[in-house]
Amino acid sequence: GTGRRCKIASHRLACLPLNTYCRRLPQNSVEREETKTFSVNILSQDKIVEADYVGMVSGNKVDKSSVFETFFGELKTAPIIKNCPLSMECRLYDTYDAKSHDIFIGEIVATYADDVVLTDGKVDLSKVKPLLFDMSSRKYLALGSAIGNCWSIGKKMSQ
Repeated sequence: GTGRRCKIASHRLACLPLNTYCRRLPQNSVEREETKTFSVNILSQDKIVEADYVGMVSGNKVDKSSVFETFFGELKTAPIIKNCPLSMECRLYDTYDAKSHDIFIGEIVATYADDVVLTDGKVDLSKVKPLLFDMSSRKYLALGSAIGNCWSIGKKMSQ
């Protein structure tokens, strides 16, 4: 993209089962506990190598902080990936222990998008080209095309 980040309207709550962020690493949980903030960064497919690397190596053994350039938004405490087409800055609302990982529920305080992924001021996922990860197959996937319109296609049931 152009590197120009735009702040856009946000939804109020996000429920995030984030396995990668949820490993029980003491330094991560202490930092999140102190700041009560976190960010969600939707990487594009062109960042597959970097994403795979940070998923493979332990933060206890390797400093991963230089893999992505970061900045801080409104909350000033949740690092956000700079060259990421879509990011959300969140205030921690609650944490649920799901045995293998934690589930974070957060209030989205700000959403940032690269201007090149916007169409009429809204995020266009076909432009984001989000990098998707499937744990069961251990494969990275691409988003497919739209198959229907929400709150419209279901009207066929009432006919």
